[in-house]
Amino acid sequence: MNIAIAHYRINNTDGVSVEMQKWSRVLTEMGHKCIFVSGSEQSETNYHIDGIDFQDEKNKIVVENCYDELKSFPDEESLKAWIYKRADEIEKELREVKKKYRIDCFFVANILSLGWNLSAAIAFANFAKKHPKVKFVSVDSDIYWERELYNHPVVGFVGQMIDDYLLPDLFNVKHCVISEHAKREMIKRRGINSEILSKYIDISANSAEIPVNTQEIRRMAGAGENDLIILNPSRIVPRKAIEFSVEFVAYLNSVKKELCGKTLYNGRQFDENSKIILLLYGIEENLEDGYFDRIRAEAESEGVTYCYIGDKISYERNANKLSYMDAFYACDVVVVSSVLESWGSHILETAIAKKPLVLFEYPVFSESVKKYGFRLCSLGNKYLDVKPLKIIQSDAVGKAVKELNVLLTDKEKADASAQKNYNICTKYFSLKILGNTLQKILKF
Repeated sequence: MNIAIAHYRINNTDGVSVEMQKWSRVLTEMGHKCIFVSGSEQSETNYHIDGIDFQDEKNKIVVENCYDELKSFPDEESLKAWIYKRADEIEKELREVKKKYRIDCFFVANILSLGWNLSAAIAFANFAKKHPKVKFVSVDSDIYWERELYNHPVVGFVGQMIDDYLLPDLFNVKHCVISEHAKREMIKRRGINSEILSKYIDISANSAEIPVNTQEIRRMAGAGENDLIILNPSRIVPRKAIEFSVEFVAYLNSVKKELCGKTLYNGRQFDENSKIILLLYGIEENLEDGYFDRIRAEAESEGVTYCYIGDKISYERNANKLSYMDAFYACDVVVVSSVLESWGSHILETAIAKKPLVLFEYPVFSESVKKYGFRLCSLGNKYLDVKPLKIIQSDAVGKAVKELNVLLTDKEKADASAQKNYNICTKYFSLKILGNTLQKILKF
C-alpha cells in the first residue's frame, strides 16, 4: 500500500515524532511505500500542509480564543467561520496528497484525537467520510479528555465540534491507543473499540559513532571527565514536571560527599571537584508562557547546574545536529519526571542505553508499564500542584537518591539492573513486535 503518515510535525524529538519514524521504517520493510504529511518542512519525504504545524501562529490564536478568551474575533460565528474555512483549505491539500501519491491509507497521529487544531481535525474527518475506500489508522496517543485545556472551552460551539469531528466512528477508520487505560476510556466515553499500539524501540540502536558523539555532547554540557550528567529528555511543558528533576539534582548535590572518592559504575572517578549537571534537550513548546523561565529560576535558586541543548539535537544525526539517542549514551543517569504520559518512551530509550532510571510513577506507568518489571529508582506517585511549580515529596526524592547512589557505586548491581531492562525491551518492545502489531492493525 501507499501510506501517508500525518502529524503536526516531523523529525523532532517528541515521542510521537520519534514513533512515526519507526512506523515508517517497519512499514517500508513490510513492502509498503510511506511518505510524511505534516506542517513542518524538514524532510524530502514530507508533504507540507500549511496550517497544521503545532507551532502555527494562526492556530495558536484560534486555540486562545476557543479555550481561554474570545478576543481576536468579533463574535463566535466569525471564529467558527474561520475554523471551517481553514479546514476546507487543509482538506483540499489532502485531496492533492491522495492524488499525487495514490494514497491507500493514512496513519494520522493525534490530529483526530486532540482539540489543538480543530481545522485539521475537521479536514481529516471530512476527508475520511468522503473517501470510504481509503483506510485511516488514527493513532490516538493523546486524547482531548486527558488535557485540561480542552475540557473547558469558552465558546459554545467548540464542545460540539469536538463531539462531531474528534475520534470519528467510521468503518474506514481504525483507532489505536497506547495503553489499556486509554482503551477502556475510549469505550466508556465514545463507545469505540480500539487496538493497542504501544511504544517500541530499535534494539540495534548502537553504532560506532556513539563514543565520538558522547564526548561531543558532554563537551556541549560543559562536563569534565569525572562530572555526572543527569538527563531529563522530556519536552519543556508543565505536565512533564521538569522541576522534579531540578529538586532531584539539588538533593543529590546535598549528599554528593557520599560519592566522593568512589569509582562509579561506568568507571568515572567522582571526587570533591566533580559537578552534577542537569541536561535538557526537549522541545520548548511555550504552551504555558514562562514555564522554562520558572525552571531556570528554580535551578539557580537551588544551585543546580543545568544545560539546554535542544537546538543541537534532532531525531537522527545530520551535518548540524546529533541524535536524541546520543544524549542517552552521553549521560550517566536519566530522570523521567512527568506527571502525565500516555505511555513513556523514555523508559525504553534509557533501557537501550543501559543507564540507571529515576522515574515519577505517573498513572499510565502504574497501570500499564510497571507490570513489565523495569528496574528503576522511584520518585513515588504523589505531588502538590501549586503555583508557580509543582512540588514533589522530599522523602520520595531522598529515597530515590539513596537507591541511585547504590547503583552509581556498585557496578555489579548497576549492570544487572541495566541488563534486566534491556532484556524486557528485547522481549516486548522490539521493532519485530511492532511489525507484527502493524500487520494486524492494517487488516480491516
